[in-house]
Amino acid sequence: MNQISEVTRRDIIDGLLLDGVNWSGRLDEIEFLSQIFDIESLPSDDPRFRNMAEDIWQHCINNPNDWSIDWVYDDPRLDLLGCKDELFLKFLTEMVHPTVRPDSVESRQLANSFNQLLRLDGFELYESKQISRRPVFAARRVTIVDSTVQPVTIIERDINRIWAKGCFRLFISHSSVYKAEVSNLKSRLEQYNISSFVAHEDIEPTREWQIEIENALRTMDALLVYLTPNFHESNWTDQEIGFAVCRDVMIIPVRMGIDPYGFIGKTQGISGHKLDTGVLASKVYELILSNERYCKRINSSIIERFERTGSFQEAKDNWVLLNQIKVMTSDEIDRVERAYKTNSQLRDSFFIQGRISGFIDSKRKEL
Repeated sequence: MNQISEVTRRDIIDGLLLDGVNWSGRLDEIEFLSQIFDIESLPSDDPRFRNMAEDIWQHCINNPNDWSIDWVYDDPRLDLLGCKDELFLKFLTEMVHPTVRPDSVESRQLANSFNQLLRLDGFELYESKQISRRPVFAARRVTIVDSTVQPVTIIERDINRIWAKGCFRLFISHSSVYKAEVSNLKSRLEQYNISSFVAHEDIEPTREWQIEIENALRTMDALLVYLTPNFHESNWTDQEIGFAVCRDVMIIPVRMGIDPYGFIGKTQGISGHKLDTGVLASKVYELILSNERYCKRINSSIIERFERTGSFQEAKDNWVLLNQIKVMTSDEIDRVERAYKTNSQLRDSFFIQGRISGFIDSKRKEL
């Protein structure tokens, strides 16, 4: 399924038409399109010719006035409005390649104009290398996070390094004195498909720590505040709370000797004092699950874990987790049913075989 919408594609094409950009640059149409499409395998619209390549030669090169310069944007054989994202991005990167556009200023300006629209759908062109001191662009996925000053781009590989894929993202703000306790809590939360970021543990030695913390704060789903007596002494914990308040994400205070204060003073949170870490993890999970705003997000992460089941023991554990979901949509029920039918570890599990039909039926009745 394409991620770059037809709206974005039309906006990009409209911009090219408005600015009178020659899409093939200093190449002819066949040279340019052959880098992207197999035009010799695509049919000709002219019965005199065998394929699209011969068609283009006749109407663009032999008789250059037969077709308008913008014919490429509407040709159904190329389908730029509906083709795969990879092909559309290849079309754009080819337009700004040095062999097509030798003027580096022009190519960078074009790439920047593309990015203003592509980033809305999670992509951007970036300078991957240079040829003869001229930029060569490639495409990559990005995540755009709103900022009070300007949009911030976070590359997908950074997100995958910080958070486990498909999990609910929980940033744990804490004093480094309690690193061991918090690390244990992080481990216990994993059984609920909650990926936790513990700054002193999760930052790679080669990464600039402040940038990494900011990336985690910008992409977290919720913030857990581990309120120990010396929590306020840290230079960073209050700023992490402020970041969460500005982003308007869920904040979960865990009282470990002091009560919530400042912006989170009105939130009661969880009393974690003298609680076993496993019990505390379950209470955190239940609190997230009970929040209507985050219900869909946590549901999706649990169902994805169910879909990825890799053993009979995982099937049993994930089934228990799945049953804690209170309300499911029709699409979520379909995902569960499809996972059971296609994943042999679920389908052949005696534990699930006698339970799946009743679960599916009861959830559908609740709709």
